[in-house]
Amino acid sequence: GLAGGLIGGVAGGISAVSDGRDFWHGGRVERHILADAHLDFVQQQGEWNCGPACGESASRGELTQQQIREILGGNSNENGISDRNLWSEWGKMTGRAHCQYTSDVSNIASQMNQGADFAVTLNPNSAYPHEVLLNRITLKTITMPSGKIIYKYSYYAMDPNRGQYVKISMSDRIFKLFPKL
Repeated sequence: GLAGGLIGGVAGGISAVSDGRDFWHGGRVERHILADAHLDFVQQQGEWNCGPACGESASRGELTQQQIREILGGNSNENGISDRNLWSEWGKMTGRAHCQYTSDVSNIASQMNQGADFAVTLNPNSAYPHEVLLNRITLKTITMPSGKIIYKYSYYAMDPNRGQYVKISMSDRIFKLFPKL
């Protein structure tokens, strides 16, 4: 009856996991890191200093968020900074070109592996936009017992406000920060 079905289902799930497959559907699961920027985590100093903190991390120690904020002005506890102004000034300060990225996100991993960084403005049209810096892209490939293959991309960013690396959606405004020449 029901107990036999439960025991059989759990035993089958355990067997699948020990064989490298998913517990619930039995598909073979493979995980790959497509890109990893190895960004230093930078905690923002001030309620509205996420952009300058991202700029500090992307500069790889060349600039501090205080230097960026000083150039852009305002109070880090009272004023946000426009993402477009932030990356424009950051580019002048670092000598690195930048552009708003409008291409397919599937190309981002290869560009990260060539030294580009990607800033993502979460909720860009809201009263509270938030800047994060893309750190890692992973791909999970699931091959179902039927042969169907499912691809799931995950994007992880350095979030200077939350104090950790977080999984994000790539549907918001993106800026490409070119490698230094």
